[in-house]
Amino acid sequence: MARRRDRPAGPLDQRAQAILRTIIEEYVITAQPVGSQVLVERYQLGVSSATVRNIMADLERAGFLSHPHTSAGRVPTDAGYRLLVESITGTVSLAPVEQLMIRHQFGQVEYATEQWFRLAAATLASVTQEAGLATPAKATATRLRHLDLVPAGERTAGLVLVLSESTVKHCLLGLEQPFTAEEMERVATRLSALVAGGTAETIETALGQLTGTSPEDRLVRSAAERALAVMREFDSAAVEDVFSEGLLNVMAAPEFSHSEKLRRVFVLLQDRDYLGRLGALAATYCLEQMGTMSHHYTLPEFATRYRGNFGDAPELEDLLKTRET
Repeated sequence: MARRRDRPAGPLDQRAQAILRTIIEEYVITAQPVGSQVLVERYQLGVSSATVRNIMADLERAGFLSHPHTSAGRVPTDAGYRLLVESITGTVSLAPVEQLMIRHQFGQVEYATEQWFRLAAATLASVTQEAGLATPAKATATRLRHLDLVPAGERTAGLVLVLSESTVKHCLLGLEQPFTAEEMERVATRLSALVAGGTAETIETALGQLTGTSPEDRLVRSAAERALAVMREFDSAAVEDVFSEGLLNVMAAPEFSHSEKLRRVFVLLQDRDYLGRLGALAATYCLEQMGTMSHHYTLPEFATRYRGNFGDAPELEDLLKTRET
């Protein structure tokens, strides 16, 4: 009995690439393990079911497919998806009109602001019809681009830090005594010369060189220590913010085809203003239930009372549906 020679572990040949691509496409559509017979019947592969099974076994051994059950078909692995994206699928350009529209949209907002990242996530979601995620690029060690120290009260001062990622941090410092505007400006100038442009490590080194004991010296040290604490906290976070859009697009996937209640939740999560109105309505109802007077309303009674005062509202219907389901 002849033994079938294993394929090399290196790059896949064109036939294996085509079958891997087809399996991934079929799995994305159905969310079900893909068998060789399905591939032969639905796609024009030009090979037998036995050949497809052999290639699928090779792909599984290479780590591009997995076998959830003994008798089931195969499903793509993370490595399989990555190979498809990086090596098999060619570069696809957007239509010129889409490129022009995207450039125009980004030209209307300031670069690297919160609005910019929200637009990036929304654009990804719109173009791919999937969920779009965007997060600012973050250095291992942030630098302090600019800082300012301003009076905030007789015994408080505001410390404003602008980091290299354009992130702005605000802190309040307690003052051991009142400072004049001239003294505060002098402290801010000394503080800026000491820490501006530095990382947490260099600021910590600079702090070790402070030896003065005057009120201004102590304020410089206090502000520098606070800046150091803020920068260390920022550096320790994996990402600063994650902006998401298009979460409702995920609900179009076959895995969620029977999850209508979950879909309603995603709809609400996408509409922040709507969430605010629904939350205010629910809070009002809860306050009615906790009132000190004897009138405690059931939800239908509360709905009738709400309609009598404000008319019908979509958020009211959603509150009722959520309670019913």
